[in-house]
Amino acid sequence: MTIARRLRFAGRLSAAALSSLITAFVVTGGLIAVPYLMLASPVGEYSLAALEPASQRTLVLHGKNGQPFARRGGCVAEPVSLSEVPQHFVDALLSMEDRRFYYHLGVDPIGLARAMLENRAAGRVVQGGSTITQQLVKYSLLSADRTMARKKKEAWLALALELRLSKDEILERYLSSTYFGQGCYGLRAAAKQYFATSVPELTVPQSAYLVPCSNRRRRSPPIPRRPRPGAMRCSTRWSATASWRRSGAKASSPPRR
Repeated sequence: MTIARRLRFAGRLSAAALSSLITAFVVTGGLIAVPYLMLASPVGEYSLAALEPASQRTLVLHGKNGQPFARRGGCVAEPVSLSEVPQHFVDALLSMEDRRFYYHLGVDPIGLARAMLENRAAGRVVQGGSTITQQLVKYSLLSADRTMARKKKEAWLALALELRLSKDEILERYLSSTYFGQGCYGLRAAAKQYFATSVPELTVPQSAYLVPCSNRRRRSPPIPRRPRPGAMRCSTRWSATASWRRSGAKASSPPRR
């Protein structure tokens, strides 16, 4: 066996050992956390109603023709059902925010490790590592304090929330309450405000524009007059990659567009 082959074999062996160690850690942590959370869950201190979209007082000014020309206050619409959200929007959102959403228990150790490595390589924070469940808990139940105590409670509540709601229910609450900029809370309000359309009618370019706006805590950019070609290519790539992952394709890499 040549030196190169020995190095490749050692590398594969190390990767397999690391994967087994991570799997054992996740399984062991789950076996310990689940029974404890069922007996003493901190979610009992909070109301699940807090996860629903908050009502906002909105002042809308109309012109002589009856058309609105100004609005003050937040815009909140009815909650969305996952069945009415286009699949390409869901694929793009999960690809950007939480790739392993349907596979973790509320906190993703693999995602956290990947975020730490990418942040260290970049020399700055480029990924947060928080799951969609953690984001929902953070903005619905907790304050915005950047402390270890709040981060610990956020992770604990995310684990407990996964025991009480299904993945689809969590995603529906996230899409119904997250902030999309321009005073819009929830996907339904954002679709109407940005593109004057309904959720089921969102196109691929429109979805590509809205997904990066989710959970935005600052002023969003101006509403585009026409779909951007780059957004179309980006969202198409997201959808193709997500579909490739779900299909379990034998190809070594996702399709490129």
